[in-house]
Amino acid sequence: MYIRQAGPGSYRQVLREIRQKEIYKLIIDTDPLHMQQFFRAILQLQMNDHRYHYMFTTFDIETFDLEDFKYNSVNMTAFRLVDLEEPKVADVLRQMERFQPIKHAILNRTGIIQAEPALVYDSVQVFAHGLASLDRSHVLRPMNLSCDKEEPWDDGLSLYNYINAD
Repeated sequence: MYIRQAGPGSYRQVLREIRQKEIYKLIIDTDPLHMQQFFRAILQLQMNDHRYHYMFTTFDIETFDLEDFKYNSVNMTAFRLVDLEEPKVADVLRQMERFQPIKHAILNRTGIIQAEPALVYDSVQVFAHGLASLDRSHVLRPMNLSCDKEEPWDDGLSLYNYINAD
């Protein structure tokens, strides 16, 4: 096992060391803001053939332009949180695109949603379903809340239980 830390300024140097050591299986955990620079370093050092297998920790790999890797045999693996084949997901994505603020794209140019807005959407949905279930079971007693005082909401535990039950 060989562990190295690198940033945009040292990607090429570290990748060159890895190539010289003939290490072909790499786990990449880097800031998504610098991913294109990492991809460029792979291409510049010609570390994009069948021997190399890159495992990415980002859930947003699909949001990057991977065209340069499409026609070679490099192996790239990552995980996806959003099932784009699901019709409900496609419908929600269309609705989200219509209401996004200018210059704050939720979807990239290929129509793929990033993990963070997808998780925010899911968490709001879970909260809404839990609150609706709680509302159906008994009358809610809303009260003023304070960020300064540590007073729990009387229905808070019930809401928590409904969220976990759904």
